[in-house]
Order: sequence, then structure tokens, then C-alpha cells
Amino acid sequence: MNINSIWLNFISLFLTYLPQMKCFYYVKNKANRENAVTYAFTSSIMMHAFMKECIGKRLECTCDTKPVGPKSNVTSWKALCVSHYTYSINLTKLILDKSFENSKDSRALMNHHNLRAGRIAVKRTLYNECTCHGTSGSCQFKTCWQRVASPLSIGNEIYKQYKDARLVQVVKDQLIRKKSTAKLDNAEKESKPVSAGKLVYLERSPNYCNATMPDGSILTTIGRNCTRQGESFKSCSQLCLKCGYKVKSVTVPKTVRCNCIYNLFLKNTVNCELCLKNVTHNWCIPSSFV
Repeated sequence: MNINSIWLNFISLFLTYLPQMKCFYYVKNKANRENAVTYAFTSSIMMHAFMKECIGKRLECTCDTKPVGPKSNVTSWKALCVSHYTYSINLTKLILDKSFENSKDSRALMNHHNLRAGRIAVKRTLYNECTCHGTSGSCQFKTCWQRVASPLSIGNEIYKQYKDARLVQVVKDQLIRKKSTAKLDNAEKESKPVSAGKLVYLERSPNYCNATMPDGSILTTIGRNCTRQGESFKSCSQLCLKCGYKVKSVTVPKTVRCNCIYNLFLKNTVNCELCLKNVTHNWCIPSSFV
């Protein structure tokens, strides 16, 4: 396979420095859900990048002549090159999976499984791009290609799997869904392997509202700024209320530039007035605070 050395350098640096970042402590050292997402997302975004590079002809890629992934009712496909899915998946495997393929270690099995789940997320989110043919634009026939979805769409697919991730254990070199002994009548009930597209983890996640770092420091959402709108990861609902904390809000005046006028004839300058604007700050506080 032919791959630009710049890509190899980028990938090498990314994989080298990611584990050293303090915020990835639990991802790096714990076999939990967040670790599963990191491996799946790394695999999927690398594959996304390769498929984009193939389309832009910055890599010498082989082509698929038949569609993969979602079923389609289109009448025809571009015979010479429907997509670069197979080339991209093989190249991603070559770079990421090599160290895990022959290992029977539980952590290696988990990582290898989640790398594959990330590539399956790419497959699930492929979409069709078609050109119509026919008299007077009637679209009597279509010629179609498969295109890779945006990183956001792929990320949303992985997030769905994150919420539905499976707690597993290793039995006879296989990842088996782990159930509580109270729910098991016999050993056969826990012998069902996990499907390839599911994210898996070996241990439960810590309480991220109040997590202890290796140096003994405590990471908590107390004091974090948040927003009152929506349910995003920056929302007060996610950062404060779901952790059992309260939200404190303070409105303060802030001087901002306003009523700006662009002056084309005076050296392209922009003249603005200064106005006072009320800005509300929200942050998490302990529930015991009044």
C-alpha cells in the first residue's frame, strides 16, 4: 500500500501524545466506557481521513466496484469506483490493529474490538451521492457513489454505542457479556459473544463528578462554568444538577463594543461605541451552599 509519509508522521505523533494528556488519565489507565469511545473514535476518524484523501486523489487508492453498508434502491452504481471503503479499512487496520491481533490479553481484546466498532460506525453512516440521467432531466437513471459521512455524524453513531456499551469479561479468549450472578441460572447464559458493532468495556467508569487523579488531586465539576440552555456537555443540567450540585447565577455589567461602522475611506477602519451589557455567569456549587 502506498501512503504519504506525512500521514504516518501525523498518526504517530497523535498516538504518542494522546495518552500523555492529563485529561485522558482514566481513558489511558482504565478499561471503561470512555476508553472504548477513544479507540472507536480514533479508528473511525483515521478511516474517515483516508477515504477523504482517496477522493481528493492525494493517496493512490484502490476502488470498490460494489456498494457496502446501508442498502440502497438506486438503479446503478458508478462501475469503476463506487467508494474507497475497503482500501481505507485495510490501511486503518494495518496501522492500528497490528499490536492487538494476536494477543489474548483481556485489554488487547477489548481495544481490538472497539477499533473494529469504530470502523463499523463509518460503514453504518455511509451515504449515497447520485447524479441523474435521462431525457429533460427526468432522472430515469442514476449513477451513484458512496461517500463517507462527516466526523460529527460518525461521532453521533459512536455516542449511541457509548450509551449502549456492554460490560464484558474474557472467557476462552472471547469477550463475553458479563451479567450479575443473580441473573445466571448456569454458565451457558453468559457464553454469548458481543456483536462486532457494540462498544465493550471491562470495568465500570468512576464518578466523574468527583474523580481522584494519580497525584491525589480531585477533579470535580464544582466551580465549572455552565450554560442554562440545552442539554450539551456544557449545560448546567449535565455539569451541576446531574452531579447533585446546585447552580449559582450572577449577572454583571460588561463593557462591549457596539454600533460599529466600517469606514471604507479612512484606511478601512472600524469605529465602534462602548456599551454596557448585562452578562450572566453560571457555575456549579455544592448543594450545601445557600
